[in-house]
Amino acid sequence: MAPKKAGMVLLTILRAAIGWHFLYEGFAKLLDPEWTAAGYLESATGTLAPVFRSLAANDSLLAAVNILNTWGLLLIGLGLFLGLFTRIAQMAGILLLLLYYLSHPPLFTEPGFFREGSYFIISKDVLEMLALVALMFFPTGKFLGLDGLLESARKLTVHRMDHGVPDTTETKTGINGIRRREMLRHLATIPFLGAVVYGAIRRTGMASVEEQNLVDSASGATARFVRQIMAGSSAEMLKDLKGKQFTDETALIRGKLPTGMLGNMETSKLILGGNLLSGYVHSRDLIYVSTLVLNYHQKDRIFRTLMLAEQSGINTLLSNPVVMPLMEEYWKEGYGKIQFISDMAGLDYSGPDGPRAMDFGAYQDLVKNAIDKGATSGYIQGETADYYIEHNEPEKLVKVMDIVRNAGLPVGIGAHKIETVKRCVELGLEH
Repeated sequence: MAPKKAGMVLLTILRAAIGWHFLYEGFAKLLDPEWTAAGYLESATGTLAPVFRSLAANDSLLAAVNILNTWGLLLIGLGLFLGLFTRIAQMAGILLLLLYYLSHPPLFTEPGFFREGSYFIISKDVLEMLALVALMFFPTGKFLGLDGLLESARKLTVHRMDHGVPDTTETKTGINGIRRREMLRHLATIPFLGAVVYGAIRRTGMASVEEQNLVDSASGATARFVRQIMAGSSAEMLKDLKGKQFTDETALIRGKLPTGMLGNMETSKLILGGNLLSGYVHSRDLIYVSTLVLNYHQKDRIFRTLMLAEQSGINTLLSNPVVMPLMEEYWKEGYGKIQFISDMAGLDYSGPDGPRAMDFGAYQDLVKNAIDKGATSGYIQGETADYYIEHNEPEKLVKVMDIVRNAGLPVGIGAHKIETVKRCVELGLEH
């Protein structure tokens, strides 16, 4: 293969790869009825942050942004992937990536906060933008893409003069063969289009192992996860773990970890998260991760983590109440005394139409059980609070919080949406 042709092949692969990324993100958003750009716009940073946040604050503008972003990704992705109207797709892609970059520039606007793929000034948006700028100088769509097919079709409308000498059978066959080869070459990316769609459907339309292991006390999915952990660890390894001092790991710690007060509870200012204990990991569409978590996070490893945390000065764990059997054994067998904040989740994730409220009586019993088993504090899990505020049932939040208060424990509210925070403040449900 000639060096020039090899270079064009590599540039075409680069164009198609960027198109794949745009297409995948576009299909994933199109297939997810809950998707909205609101959170992304509200978290905007930098000089233009007020402009982007104002788009999220206006329902009509936000709806327009959602449509334009989704279909922009899809159409740009199709153009790049198929090599159709390639120049237009490249320019539109550069503009869209520039908007993404300006909304969250990886500068000093948010100390300590970095988006995935951002490394001070340079981000993956910039890298893709620069790649598209470079591709503007090469006709990859005509080399391999529907642009080349369209150009060939236009040329066929000009009839060759035969000067009275008709084509022979051999000549006709050769011409037709070239046309077939050209067509196959320019359509080469189309079969792979199905893979993009399949990946997006797997991400949004099919229940992954992780989604089935969401906090779901009504269906028992998380409880089953915990039971598997309880039954799957080596008794010999647990025996060797008792009383173990992690001196090698904690040797570099200098001074005591600072603490603060949550109501009447003194807690370290670094709190251990417990999603992994209940089988829930934030892994986007990596559908194998929950199985990996289940096989890795056995009881001895969990206890080892809790013990190491305590010996490092962390005295509080936050997790779902269904892990209480683990905590009871941890406390009863003398592995440690770490405090437990229960994230009081009250949604059922087992249905095909997304999360819904679990039976409220069962939810209250879940909270009472967590308190009876040793929880030292509780907070209403963010998505649960979002649900009850969105469905105009704040009184149920109050009832759950009263259960915790009446037990003499501190209580709080989580939220994934800014509207939930605002509404709770309006109602006086701050803690």
